[in-house]
Amino acid sequence: MDLKSHPTSSSSSTSRSLLSSTRSWLPGGGENQKAEDTIGPLGLNTLYVPSSGPANADLIFVHGLGGGSRKTWTKPNDPSTYWPKEWLPNDEDMQDVRLHSFGYDSNWGKKSNLGIHDFANALLSSILHCPSIPQDTKAPIVFVGHSMGGLVIKRAYLLARAKNEFATLVSRIQGILFLATPHRGADCAQLLSKVLNLVGGKRGYVNDLNRDSTALHSINDEFPDCCQDLLLYSFYETIATSFAVTKTVIVGRDLATMGYANERRAYIHANHRGICKYDSQKDPSYLTVRNALDSVFTILRERLTTLKEEFNSERRQLDDLLGVPDAPEDDFISAGSHRMEGSLEWLIIKDNFQEWTHNATSPIYSIAAKPATGRTILSGKVIAYLRKPKKQCSFYFFRYDTKEKANVTSFLLSMAWQMANSGERILTTCLNILDEDKNLKSDYRTIWRKLFLEGIFKIPCEDVHYWVADALDESNNEGEIISLLMKTAEVSFIHILITSRNRFEPRQSLGESKVRVISEVILKEDSKSDITMYLRANMDALPSVDRDGQQSIVRQILEKSRESFLWVSIVVQELGNVHTSADKQRILDEVPTDMNELYARILDIMSKATYGKELAKAILTWTVCSIRPLKVPELHEALQLDLKVSIDGLENSIRSCCGQLVYIDTNGHVQITHLTARQFLLDAGIDSEFSINEKEGHRRLLLTGLQFLNSDPIKGSRNRRSNVSTIAREDSAFINYASNSLCEHISHISLTDRDVLLALAAFFKSRSMLH
Repeated sequence: MDLKSHPTSSSSSTSRSLLSSTRSWLPGGGENQKAEDTIGPLGLNTLYVPSSGPANADLIFVHGLGGGSRKTWTKPNDPSTYWPKEWLPNDEDMQDVRLHSFGYDSNWGKKSNLGIHDFANALLSSILHCPSIPQDTKAPIVFVGHSMGGLVIKRAYLLARAKNEFATLVSRIQGILFLATPHRGADCAQLLSKVLNLVGGKRGYVNDLNRDSTALHSINDEFPDCCQDLLLYSFYETIATSFAVTKTVIVGRDLATMGYANERRAYIHANHRGICKYDSQKDPSYLTVRNALDSVFTILRERLTTLKEEFNSERRQLDDLLGVPDAPEDDFISAGSHRMEGSLEWLIIKDNFQEWTHNATSPIYSIAAKPATGRTILSGKVIAYLRKPKKQCSFYFFRYDTKEKANVTSFLLSMAWQMANSGERILTTCLNILDEDKNLKSDYRTIWRKLFLEGIFKIPCEDVHYWVADALDESNNEGEIISLLMKTAEVSFIHILITSRNRFEPRQSLGESKVRVISEVILKEDSKSDITMYLRANMDALPSVDRDGQQSIVRQILEKSRESFLWVSIVVQELGNVHTSADKQRILDEVPTDMNELYARILDIMSKATYGKELAKAILTWTVCSIRPLKVPELHEALQLDLKVSIDGLENSIRSCCGQLVYIDTNGHVQITHLTARQFLLDAGIDSEFSINEKEGHRRLLLTGLQFLNSDPIKGSRNRRSNVSTIAREDSAFINYASNSLCEHISHISLTDRDVLLALAAFFKSRSMLH
């Protein structure tokens, strides 16, 4: 409490008089109490944020006894000399540095039980929760402390090392500049303590400055053992400051320097107050401090460059060792490309979702959804939501039509790869394990035990890492993956979200699992809101439909949709192909609500086409039976070989011939529209010229591949070059698939097939086998 607020009495009047006269000759106390805009606000105040890119460092100023976040760094009555705010942001060597000034109540005119420890704790908390400092940043922190502010910084560094809540800040603190900091106490502190005792009340932080204070001894005992890696600069004053009836150097060289090997020491031609206040940017004292800061940031930038190069090198090494074939980011982009802005918000606001996101005791969130209801789009939404606040998130999209995306091994390798790319400690751990066992990838059980149980899960982690596993039912070993996910939730810091058409059912174990699983089913009203949004966004694209007609179409589609996004999108596409209201109504009346009936109707319409049926059947066969989705150029070359014709504009042919059963995704892959469409086409009970016999389909693809590998052009090109990847890039889009798919297609056909045996014999006799 300010002494001026005490009741008037002879004793209090004497105290105020003594305190007032004392302020005039104690360092930092010569100025009268100022308004906040002169002294500066309390807490961490951000002065500058780089606008041209992310900040590469945070520079934080901490004032001393009787100072302020603005007052300490500004010449009296001249706001333009507030150099951390007015000068440094315009310095071309500081453009990538975020600037802050920290204020705390060190006005010794007030009673206070607070000490250096309390100020240090407040400093760390304000950094941790500063809105202008991203939570996930690893930018180095550099401090500048004046007088007692340097002691606050030292104690803050020691607290960060001791307290788990501040652990993320320890590695970031990399440099400290001390301006006249009394590392071994100040002689004037004892005098000030005695004077303040006369006016009544404690000022703990003043007592902390005494040479024999417990706080000072504690800092000096602990700091030398843990500061060897810090960049330390100590500046001391050389001009005496008016003190009582004389002049004296408040913090001389013996008190202002520590004598450490990693400490740089220099004098500044100024007194205790002037060591941190400068007349202009040409002031020699300012240039001394400014150049020291530049030196620190130059060193830190060089370190950052070296670390990035090392990290990138290790990432490339990890890529080679793990051999993750496809970037997971492509699947995420594909899932997000079909999501409308504002959709799926119903999931985010659900209590279950929020509990899974924030509650440490709810690590598994299982969402069951019927086929074709948009669960992959939902997974993409969750990933985007988690990424927005920079949460660590790894994900995997299981795919029935790609062997590498349906098995346990690929799932585990991809999750390890993503987690290693998110943090250096996990990356280093994975590299060490892989260096010791080059054959680790041969068995998923070994991957699980060594990479995860004995590696990644052993690394201490303060923040939750999230896993999103989409379409678990499309994996080839759902039960085993569920067991691994249950174990993951039990022993690690990972929260897991799963989508599947099946309910999440862990295997029975001998003991009761401690893992809490939150189960969710997508409700009719949940899907209805998103389908309505989709329909309203697409109604304007329908020709010859007025506002009343649009509302009628929306209503009818909603009634018949059965919450199937796929059904809705197919119907909207059909509506877009007709141009009268009567035809639109006929489609709405005739289109079946059952997906299989809808697929049958599509095939019936395709069978009535005058042209393109042979090409349509070939596209369907290649899309359904290929061992992975083919890119448009690959499929184009394969179809020309298969059909022995020239094809112009395959993209348009896919859109016009295949009746919404096939589409081209955002990555240029030709995909079957849904797992249910593939299952329908392969159903032996379908009476359609477009139905697919899986064994015959694999035979067709195998013979086309062998025809390509045995052809003269490929032999010639192989004679010219020995590098297969070069051939695939320069000569043929199809060679990679043809070369790598043989074994998989052979496994689906009869070993007595004469045509296949002759083609294989020709291949084994050819020079292609040597390349």
